[in-house]
Amino acid sequence: MPIAYWLLAIGYWLLAIGYWLLAIGYWLLAIGYWLLAIGYWLLAIGYWLLPLASCLLPCA
Repeated sequence: MPIAYWLLAIGYWLLAIGYWLLAIGYWLLAIGYWLLAIGYWLLAIGYWLLPLASCLLPCA
């Protein structure tokens, strides 16, 4: 039964590649959430500073 061993080996290789891609996907998801959080923080700070800037710019 050499064909069964070949199929078993190919299956394990595909399983390993799938787990690697899953791990990379989770890392990219985590990086994406960090960038999203940083973007929301910058957006909130920008909206908070917008009235101050609109008050200070005409005065200058």
